[in-house]
Amino acid sequence: MQQQSSAAQNAGLAVNYYHFAHFTSVASAQAEAQNFIKSVQSVTSSKNMVLVVDFEASELGRQSKATNDADLAAFDSTLNAAGYNKTDLYTMASWLGSRIDTNDSNKAGSRNGHLTQLGRNIRQLTPGNGLLITALMANHRTSMSVS
Repeated sequence: MQQQSSAAQNAGLAVNYYHFAHFTSVASAQAEAQNFIKSVQSVTSSKNMVLVVDFEASELGRQSKATNDADLAAFDSTLNAAGYNKTDLYTMASWLGSRIDTNDSNKAGSRNGHLTQLGRNIRQLTPGNGLLITALMANHRTSMSVS
């Protein structure tokens, strides 16, 4: 992953990191955030990047909105406590207001948002640790998979 990250940066791309969430409690959200932090720190000591949480796993759709909001807040707070203050949420448009809210109660950091809509956003998921390097260039999003 270090080689891919360096190659992207040398090509002038901004390198950010992605985590596919499975957490269903505050404790598991904090544990996933810690694992995400360790994975990112194994590649770079920089904290000047966006850490993205992809929040659309089927098990999350069975949780209450209040639980999901608390879990997202715990995930963000853990990232923020480690010095990662640029966070982003990637989720389905249909979940806003029904499965999650994006408001001050669950925005611990400077979270932005990307909504998944069929035919609108293209992404590549990799089995394994859920970590992708996301290179952002102009208005295009390109993901380089990490094995």
